[in-house]
Amino acid sequence: MNMKRNINIQLSKLKHHLIKYKILNSYITKYYNKNYEKELKQLLATINECDNVDTDNDIPVNDILIGLVEINKNNIRLSPKRENYYKYKKFLDYNSLKYETFNIHTSDWLEKVVNYDIIIWGMDSDPASLYEEKTKIYFIEKYINKLCYPSAEELWAYEDKIRQYYILKQNNMPIVPTFITFDKKEALHYIDNAKFPKVAKLNNSSGSRGVTLVKNKSKAKKIINKVFADGRKTPYTYTKQKDYILFQDFINDAEYDLRVIIIGDKVFGYYRIKPKNDFRASGAGIYEKKELPIDAIKIALNVKKLFNARMIAVDMINSKKTNQHYIIEASIFFGVDTPEQLKINNIPGYYKINSYDEIDGFFPGRYWVQELTLNEVLKEYKNKIQLK
Repeated sequence: MNMKRNINIQLSKLKHHLIKYKILNSYITKYYNKNYEKELKQLLATINECDNVDTDNDIPVNDILIGLVEINKNNIRLSPKRENYYKYKKFLDYNSLKYETFNIHTSDWLEKVVNYDIIIWGMDSDPASLYEEKTKIYFIEKYINKLCYPSAEELWAYEDKIRQYYILKQNNMPIVPTFITFDKKEALHYIDNAKFPKVAKLNNSSGSRGVTLVKNKSKAKKIINKVFADGRKTPYTYTKQKDYILFQDFINDAEYDLRVIIIGDKVFGYYRIKPKNDFRASGAGIYEKKELPIDAIKIALNVKKLFNARMIAVDMINSKKTNQHYIIEASIFFGVDTPEQLKINNIPGYYKINSYDEIDGFFPGRYWVQELTLNEVLKEYKNKIQLK
């Protein structure tokens, strides 16, 4: 698994590097599109093999027109598994909701969005896409007064480890000890007194990309000097890590990473196991699905409230020394290729949370989390129009 992940990372870097060459770009596009279509066919064949999500009876579905942002065909896509778009369509079609797919990337996007009551947009996480997404969602909410998923508030800290750290730190959440600075002198002073190894991270990265184990002061100094000079390379060839440092303590006694997912009153989650000879569990593809720790669920519930998110996945790490779960990061979007995000005794389902944030029990079911999230968005829209 470790070798496969490294190969995928290198292929992704190569793709971004070669895309600027038109001839090579043509061949690369054909190659990835061929694989994409094959995987998409497999996904669509299995997408309905799960439980449907019903909207509430009192939601005025006939009075709502939803704008579903279509997939950007200009991008080469490595896999359709991350495409929330297809799960959104399944939910909308099953509940007979009125919707139109539209291209939000063109110059006339303002004329388009005014026609819809709700705008649903499946986010990409690369820096260029994030700039457009955050810019337009904020504008739609503030100046056109439309309900969006995700919201500008949710997007503020999406794929932004520094912003997430500020929110969690300010609210005394149990986070992995982290050092962030935009000052070179302070960064060099920090490593003079630091205990190694440290984990260096990019502010914007996912799936273990941009994560480096820094074993000594010499390596840390090289990173700092590079970052505060012409910048350090990232998986995205058009951006660099420039003028900031993010170091986290290395929890060397951690047995696993834990992901806890919360949508509405439903809790899902699973364990991500570290492969041999690697310090990273994220992106390795080794999962274990069983009972979730109560303390981790409570942490995730608090993070969801702080981020005011309809859906959130909170990644944590466990230390055997302290018997404590520490937050690594959180995300409002993540890749899902199965509706079975939690299993108890090999039965897929979810924990239900009551109004006191207590577990009311485990309930069987196989759901796409994207469908459950859209249902929460519709509930929010109903409450919004009732307040008018």
